Amino acid sequence: MRILIAYDGSEEANAALHDLRRAGLPEHGEALILSVADTVAQLSGIPLAALASGPWCYVTGTRAERRLEEEDIEHARKMVQQAAVQLRSDLPGWHIRLCLKTHKVAYNAA
Repeated sequence: MRILIAYDGSEEANAALHDLRRAGLPEHGEALILSVADTVAQLSGIPLAALASGPWCYVTGTRAERRLEEEDIEHARKMVQQAAVQLRSDLPGWHIRLCLKTHKVAYNAA
């Protein structure tokens, strides 16, 4: 059996992980824990109407933005690793894999 677990670190997500040991799962299987790290990009000087009007591209470049993005990703990485530790303890016969994706959330500071 294979299962995909979307994990966001919330109390509800932790409760769902905890409940998996009572879910009647087989002794052996595979689980993929997927988490998405939202990172922020500032779009200086671009009107919000332009962002909603169609295809656009942005470039981030400040050191502060890159540092914040790295911190967001590191936080998500630690969070999903903690989920894997719990799941490996609860389902010792299962092969647990992790997948961390990033999603850049854009906002306009103008």
